[in-house]
Amino acid sequence: MVLAVDRKERIARISLVGPAAQMPELLPLPAHGEGSFDEGGLRVVWAEVPVGFAAQAAQAVHAALMA
Repeated sequence: MVLAVDRKERIARISLVGPAAQMPELLPLPAHGEGSFDEGGLRVVWAEVPVGFAAQAAQAVHAALMA
């Protein structure tokens, strides 16, 4: 799995990519926008959060998926 954070001016996009069978449909955090799609056996799951919350959100996603 790969966890990435893309920071923009006000919004950060938290993205998680991994095998579709092992990935959630949505990230476990409150978000302004969210979604997912499957491509070639991989699933991309993303959520948009306020940029000031990006690090905390990424840590929360990591902790939830590694538990």
